[in-house]
Amino acid sequence: MTRTSLQPLLLIAVSCCVLGRAQDSVKQKIPPVVPIQTFDPAHHESASYADEAIQAALVARQGGNSVKITELSTKEERFVQLPEEMAQVDDIHKGVGNRLVVRGMVNGSGSEIVVIDRDSAKVIDKFVCYLPSISRDGRYIAFVKFYPSHFAEGTDDHYMLYDVAKEPVENRPPEIASNDWKTVGKCIYPIGVGNKDNDNVGYSRGSEHSSRSEFFWNPDQEQVFFADQLATAPQITLVLVDVAGNGGIFVKTITQNAEQLCPVNTAGAAACPILVRRVEFRSGAEATIAVTFEIVSTRQRRTVEYKSLQFQ
Repeated sequence: MTRTSLQPLLLIAVSCCVLGRAQDSVKQKIPPVVPIQTFDPAHHESASYADEAIQAALVARQGGNSVKITELSTKEERFVQLPEEMAQVDDIHKGVGNRLVVRGMVNGSGSEIVVIDRDSAKVIDKFVCYLPSISRDGRYIAFVKFYPSHFAEGTDDHYMLYDVAKEPVENRPPEIASNDWKTVGKCIYPIGVGNKDNDNVGYSRGSEHSSRSEFFWNPDQEQVFFADQLATAPQITLVLVDVAGNGGIFVKTITQNAEQLCPVNTAGAAACPILVRRVEFRSGAEATIAVTFEIVSTRQRRTVEYKSLQFQ
């Protein structure tokens, strides 16, 4: 699919999905997790990156955004045109090897990731998703898989991992084209779920997984944390994923009963939805993870500390 044809389809699909998530949350009485970025393309902040070899900076123009890469040794400037549908650019990160990762938004909820080869100054991959988060060394991107349209009922949050060190074809299932913009990455949760076209829709009422947090990367190791909840479950599942150097994935979980964090006069988890707003990885004689929950109805926050060994 060409960039020109992708833009209108993508904007329609993302807009419909945002509406679909909102309607589902009304039925389930659980609000969706808000985007980690503020969507304001008319006033978005300048994104940039610099190291000992290059400087990369956003160039915002009426005809479309681009990234200017400047070689510091020669002062040579090269421009990389970003996809038309990326209405807002939020960050430019260093990826592994010779790659840069650009994180942006196509509208108020849908995000887009663009991977750039800094040597050739070309876009080598792109995909749309929700809540993308880049690991500390730029090797991995955690995200929620994109929903295809509002008309797809029973949407299920699939938590994915993209390996920046791999080529586009390696980050997609064998039957998926290397330029596919939504069936991307490896599913890390729910356990046992693969990655097929539209496999995150059509779930029966009450069996859908919903994100209760953004992704939190451990600053000291390749480890990512997030929270998930089944539509009818009285507890949320805290998920801790270790990623080995060879790309191996090890998933551990622990559950937290929502009612234990809520006022005593609430009846059931649906009456007291909670989200995870902050995570702190604490090292020492016994590694722990401090998780700050927010009670949505009152905006009150409570922090619970878990031992890393509690995750199984």
